[in-house]
Amino acid sequence: MTKVVSKVHLSQAQRRFWALSKIQGQSELYNVPLIIGVNTLLALPRLELAIYGLIERHASLRTILSTNDQGLPIGLVSIAADSIIPVTVEYALDEENALIVAKRQCNQPFDIEKDLPIRCSVIFYEESTLVAFSFHHHAVDEQSLEILFSELTCLYNHKTLKPKASIDYADWAVWYEQTNKDKIKDRLEKIKDRISPYVDSSFLQGDMILPQGNSRPLGLNTFNLDVASRTAIDVLTSGYGITRFSVLLAALGLTINRHARQHGVLIGCPVNLRDIPEVESVVGCYTNSIIIAVDSHDIKTVKDLLQSVSGNLTAALDDCFVPFEQMVDELSLDRNLSKTPLFQVLMTVSDHKSEKKYFDDKIARIFQVSLNAARFDLTLAVIEDSKLVFEYDSNRFSSSFIEGFSRQFVFSLKLLARADDIPLAQLPLLGPEDRAFV
Repeated sequence: MTKVVSKVHLSQAQRRFWALSKIQGQSELYNVPLIIGVNTLLALPRLELAIYGLIERHASLRTILSTNDQGLPIGLVSIAADSIIPVTVEYALDEENALIVAKRQCNQPFDIEKDLPIRCSVIFYEESTLVAFSFHHHAVDEQSLEILFSELTCLYNHKTLKPKASIDYADWAVWYEQTNKDKIKDRLEKIKDRISPYVDSSFLQGDMILPQGNSRPLGLNTFNLDVASRTAIDVLTSGYGITRFSVLLAALGLTINRHARQHGVLIGCPVNLRDIPEVESVVGCYTNSIIIAVDSHDIKTVKDLLQSVSGNLTAALDDCFVPFEQMVDELSLDRNLSKTPLFQVLMTVSDHKSEKKYFDDKIARIFQVSLNAARFDLTLAVIEDSKLVFEYDSNRFSSSFIEGFSRQFVFSLKLLARADDIPLAQLPLLGPEDRAFV
């Protein structure tokens, strides 16, 4: 174990991960992989020095989540000199096998009370290198990965980094909590009014017999939106003055409600809380979850549905500073290890275009590696303008079920663009491909 030199206040996100570790035990569910590939054999000593530079620069990578004498969570931060992590070196025959090794490494759980939230394996194959990082989510978010990728290449190439930020992640956590604490109570009441009618929505029952236990083996269904679907999104965003995210959210919610024969559903979305320039280059978990209700029961037309979803999304974003845990507590929900409180479906968008980065003169690229477990029953991940992925609990849903659900989602998207003021109740339930099997 590393030597602790300071105790720090934990953010709301860190306290949530600490609580989850007490409930669930060690789990790979909250690992965050970063797999970097380059078509050359990197110099290991230079790479190890660069990794050490990242750990020295960002206190969140030197923080473990411990428990104080009162049984409450506390952050323990070690000095950089005592935070050198062993870099595991492995060899593979080719890229395919190297990625298998990387995935295995990234699915190893952390003990957040003992382990630093960063691991690294270097896999050499042919004339290439994979650098496989695994972080615990309490230390990083999506923007953190971009920061670390950029700084790693700079340090490896002996380039000067920008001056270190004047505050650490723990400083921001204290500031953010103090800044928003007086506004939370009022906003909690508004959130409760918005989402409480849908808390007991069943979402999708799935077509599998659930085994005992809490395992969620991951299933993936990747598909690309065709030209007609992308055109439908453009028509709706320009016609109603709403965002692309709102359109996809409405189509997803409508598909779920019709499939499950229910009035409304709650969909979770991660949001980035970096709202001051001082932390733009500071690694940490600045993520909170907002919850959007998609109601298709009391909504008469497609236009009404889109405006309702857009309005609910705007309201949820206005309340994004309210910690998710406090939303759960406000609604006095029973905790159940078999499902996530408040919502079982998540929607994410990753549309950040990263600049090219190099190790010496060789361009580096990111590989997408999935974990072995699904965090939610269903997640719609929008990777690019046209690439979408449904991640799902394969204990709950079969691959054929999700394929059919994906078709219905795309059909709903196209339907929304054509229907305009047609009553929702009159819209067809199935597209041509699925009707052929009925």
